[in-house]
Amino acid sequence: RTNRSLSALIATLVLVACGQRAAPAPRSALHAPGSLMSRETPTPEALVAGGALGLTELLAFAEVQAPEVQVARGEVAAGQAEIEAAEPLSPYNPQLGGQLGGRTIAGVSRVEAGAQLSQRFQIAGQRGARLIAAVRTRDAAAAGLDAVAWSVHLRVHTLYYQLLLRRMQRDTAERAAAFAVEVQAVTDRRIEAGDESPLTAMVIRAEVARAGQEAIAARLAEAEARLSLKQTIGWPDDE
Repeated sequence: RTNRSLSALIATLVLVACGQRAAPAPRSALHAPGSLMSRETPTPEALVAGGALGLTELLAFAEVQAPEVQVARGEVAAGQAEIEAAEPLSPYNPQLGGQLGGRTIAGVSRVEAGAQLSQRFQIAGQRGARLIAAVRTRDAAAAGLDAVAWSVHLRVHTLYYQLLLRRMQRDTAERAAAFAVEVQAVTDRRIEAGDESPLTAMVIRAEVARAGQEAIAARLAEAEARLSLKQTIGWPDDE
């Protein structure tokens, strides 16, 4: 009867160690949250080969390659690794020991050997607590990933249309500069024909210089907007 009681006690301890009194894991513990974790990465070469890059292609690229998104994805991966580390029944490895020696009794020598195997279990719910904490950490990181992805999405929208605006302003400034050069050429011919005062040429040259400076400023503004967009979506510097 004592042996049966001892066996029942050992079986109970093993069951408790396996169960660890953990609350049922949420659904997010079975499926890694965040749809961004499984999306394929569009390469710059594929996007360029597809023709002119539009907002849809840039958003798809940013959802995976944006530096902030990659950092958030790494935090989700780290949280998932914590879950996998907490899943084993015991964080301790079994220990195997042995003894080997000789003994002489009454002139008779003999060799004695022995071995023992021990395994440490946690029966107070530590495994369940670690698993729940790891799941919550991973879920918080997944929520952070979604927030970061949405923030990048909004900024890409803003920067894309800002780039379009800067491009239109650059086109307008370049057309104005080209028109000013044409006006200067016409004015020079009229001055040579005696139809315009030489003072008019000075005014036209000043206007040409001003239009040229505005065109340069517009090109710089467009380049700055393009650079900001590339940095936000994680576009390679050499592309």
